[in-house]
Amino acid sequence: MNKGNILSSVWCGMLIGLGGLGNLIVGGIPGALLFAFGLCSVVLSGNRCLYTGWAGRFDFRSGKEWVNLLVMLLLNGVGCAIVAYIASKTTADCSSIVQSRTTSPLLDVGLKAVLTGVIMHVCVWAYKMKQTFVPILIGVPLFILCGLPHCVADIFYYALDMVRNGANCEVILPWVVSVVGNLVGCNVPRILGVCEE
Repeated sequence: MNKGNILSSVWCGMLIGLGGLGNLIVGGIPGALLFAFGLCSVVLSGNRCLYTGWAGRFDFRSGKEWVNLLVMLLLNGVGCAIVAYIASKTTADCSSIVQSRTTSPLLDVGLKAVLTGVIMHVCVWAYKMKQTFVPILIGVPLFILCGLPHCVADIFYYALDMVRNGANCEVILPWVVSVVGNLVGCNVPRILGVCEE
């Protein structure tokens, strides 16, 4: 991963964190719509170094691409953590989201994360191939309002919770499950041979 992709990955994490902050502050349908700012900004940034933007597009056979995808995810997390620290100075409250993730059965978290991955792939594909924001403006609020986990957005929520309440090891396993679920969901269109580039 080159320097440009490293910085872009952090930037994309920050954009998703900003979308998450808007969702927390405003809430409801308007907050979910504000979250779409994150993904709209990511795709407009050009390189789109967002885990769920690349998870359905990389070459599974390449060990280097696996490493790049995981590094991208970690750098997205750094960007989310930066925004979470700043967000800790606001009234944003993510406790209900964190509680929902940590008290749900892991199978539920994983299955819901698959749906988020499908939504994310369709959103990014639609912008790239059809130059339309419509799926983003509908899809992002869809996964937010349905309570579906997005592994990068969840880093923002977990980091915000950690800044306010200290470390919480209970988030680790649900987060890992959401990472895998998002990966699977992002590849469902590829498996079905739809939404191809």
